[in-house]
Amino acid sequence: MTKEQIENGMAETFGMGVHAKLQQSKDIAADIGDSFDCWTVRGLAVPFTLVTPKPGVGNPSVTGIAKLVIGASYGAMRYAAYGCHAMSAVERKRLVTRHIPFVVPGRQVFLPFLGIALRNDGAALARTSLGIAAQRMLLSWLQGALPTPLRDRDAARIGCCSRATAFRALSELAALGLVERTHKVAVFATDAARNYRWLIPSLRRSPIRDALIEAI
Repeated sequence: MTKEQIENGMAETFGMGVHAKLQQSKDIAADIGDSFDCWTVRGLAVPFTLVTPKPGVGNPSVTGIAKLVIGASYGAMRYAAYGCHAMSAVERKRLVTRHIPFVVPGRQVFLPFLGIALRNDGAALARTSLGIAAQRMLLSWLQGALPTPLRDRDAARIGCCSRATAFRALSELAALGLVERTHKVAVFATDAARNYRWLIPSLRRSPIRDALIEAI
C-alpha cells in the first residue's frame, strides 16, 4: 500500500484527513520482516502504527497478522494495527474474536484501542460509548473550563456526580484514547483535540449531547 492509498482510504472511511508517514526503523523491520511496511498514522485521537504488505505480497494467516501487530506495537511502543486492500469475512471475524486491530481503508475498520468498529455500510459501532458524566467533562475541556491535570474530586464536581461515577466516566474517556490516566489524575491527550467527528456515534443521548456535538 502507498501513502496516498492509506491517507485517501482513511479519509473516505472517517470523513476527515489523516497523515501517514513511513517508519524507517531497523528494530521494527527486524520484527516484521522485509515483506511489510510500517507507517505512523496521525489524525485520530491517538497516533498508531499501521503494518501493511508491500506490493505483490499477500495477507499472511490470522496468526501471522497477530504476530505482525504485536511485533510492531512493541517495536514502536504504541498501538498498532494491520492494514490491507481486502480481507475475507472469515479473516475479519477471526481477528475481531482475537481482538487484533485491522484497517481495510475505505471499507472495514476495527480499532478497539479507539473504540471504533465500522461495517461495510459505514455505520459506526463504537465499542465504548460516552455517558452524560463523560460528556460533561469533554464539553468542559473543549470550552477550556477543565483543570489540568484532572483529579477525581474535580471530575466529580464537573460531571455533577459521585467519585465512583466520575471514575467510570474517566474510564470511558480513557478507553477512547481521549485521556491518559495515572493514580487519581487524568490528562487529556493533546492529539485528541484535532477532530472529534469520529466520536459522535458513540455519544449516548443526554441533555448536553447537542451542545457537545456543536462544540465538536
